[in-house]
Amino acid sequence: MNIKPQYLDMLAAIGIDENTLANAFSPATLKRGIEYFEQNRVEIFDVDTEDGNEVYISAEVMGSRGYFYDTEVEIKVKKNFIAIIGECDCPVGFRCKHAVATLFQFAQAGALTAEPSDSIPPEEQQRIKELEVKIWLNSLNSQGDKEAVQGSFAGSEPGYNNVLLYWLRPAETELGLEVETVVARRLKRGGYGKPRSQSVEELNDNYARYLNFEHNERDIEIAGLLYSMAGRGYRYPQNIYPLKGDIGELALEKIISNQRCFWTDHKNSQPLEWGSIRALQLDWQLKDDNYQLNIEIDPPAQKLFQLNFFYYIDIEHNRLGRLEHTGLDQQQIRKILAAPPVPKEMAEKVSSQLIQTWPDNEVPMPVKPEIETVHIKAQPVANARLHSVELDNHRVHLLSLRFNYDGHIIQPD
Repeated sequence: MNIKPQYLDMLAAIGIDENTLANAFSPATLKRGIEYFEQNRVEIFDVDTEDGNEVYISAEVMGSRGYFYDTEVEIKVKKNFIAIIGECDCPVGFRCKHAVATLFQFAQAGALTAEPSDSIPPEEQQRIKELEVKIWLNSLNSQGDKEAVQGSFAGSEPGYNNVLLYWLRPAETELGLEVETVVARRLKRGGYGKPRSQSVEELNDNYARYLNFEHNERDIEIAGLLYSMAGRGYRYPQNIYPLKGDIGELALEKIISNQRCFWTDHKNSQPLEWGSIRALQLDWQLKDDNYQLNIEIDPPAQKLFQLNFFYYIDIEHNRLGRLEHTGLDQQQIRKILAAPPVPKEMAEKVSSQLIQTWPDNEVPMPVKPEIETVHIKAQPVANARLHSVELDNHRVHLLSLRFNYDGHIIQPD
């Protein structure tokens, strides 16, 4: 095809001539890709170089039906040898018009600074050829250059396709947890491209084999669990799911084991993994004449959330695990964490009440109360006490039971 002279000059500035371009893309693909470039459909969000000889361009390109495709173009710049490898998550997947548009957008920006080296070793040429054949074979499932959402099922070759990711994040409810599902392109140099929202409900509707992102049977199981907990309407977007109770814990276990789960954002981090049990430490601290509950995790972690059990997330070390408190069960921990600030003048009374409520547990208290220990051998004498009170304009009679231990009265407060 005839390419505008200014475009050829633009490509020549990054070491690409018309013959190299013709060898990489068909005339029809070039024509459509240039049209996309001229329509400003390309947004380049990452350019990376390796040893000055390889350039990786990651971009997002808008298709004809409004779909956005993650596209990656690799340029290997060598003397007497230039390879252009274009990959995309569109149905074509390889050497597509989106790659052409990305290449032209990059050339226009003049971002390439790598200098050609003298030669390329034969083994490197062979590796590039094998890589191109491999990518092409992965694209054979596509149904031509259609802007449709189709793809291979569960087990597509990792490294060149979109992949389903799970992002954990705090819920609006206190100590709650939500999971956001997204799809992103796995980059060859590591990490992922720009994500887009992806509901897992299609995995639930027998359409799994038609989806154009990498997933497996465990993802289908997770989809069923997430869908069963989903609340709909304005509160929950279509790709955000609350984790609750037994089902939430089962879903979390499967999500973590899939090794594609991250805390809020996957950038600059590794997938979350299960960690060992850590200690939840609770004490009270006096601040502005009020005792407030202080929460610490040992070893330290940055996030705390609750399903049936309490869990921590150590963001710095990409670990997630259970929390335990010596002497308190999960229900007692929940009640302690719900405590409001305690005025200083009520601290001793609150501490005494905590001891009476859980006498056999190591319960944290605002202050250490003065306790008199009395050893009584006498048998208690029980008696009933009748109360008559006004309640909502009605006379109510109450009966309470109390015990007399040799002069020490035990009775309801």
